Amino acid sequence: MNRNQWARWTEIPSRFLIVQTGFQKSAEDYLINFFKPIWNSETKICFGLGKHGDSSETRVNKRSPWDTMHPGREWADATTDNQKSQETIIEQIGAHLAAHQPYADIHQIFERFTQDMHQLNLDSFSTPAGGVVELEVADASPANSVTS
Repeated sequence: MNRNQWARWTEIPSRFLIVQTGFQKSAEDYLINFFKPIWNSETKICFGLGKHGDSSETRVNKRSPWDTMHPGREWADATTDNQKSQETIIEQIGAHLAAHQPYADIHQIFERFTQDMHQLNLDSFSTPAGGVVELEVADASPANSVTS
């Protein structure tokens, strides 16, 4: 990508995360679990956004929930059979949003994110098998400090 392409691409309102190679799957999984978007296949609610033109005859496909709610993709409109009815999708979206309320602002997102980053609770740390682990508290002073 050259500088002109990058400049035009960055003018599009978007959010993205730059990670080291090998960490993209972990980052994507974390963000999907964090925000629980209804359009991802993991929620099984309004999936199908990322489909790219499978013919309805290819595997006798039914229209995805995304295309049921957002008609207009010519290849998806070739069938009238929906995987789910609009009413079912709307009910599932309502139940999902009741169980996983969207964040009101950036402060709520940051608070949740920092809670997730607390990896060690000294009061209740145990192994997956349930064994309690004894932890030593490290001395706060530097090991090689010079006293005058």
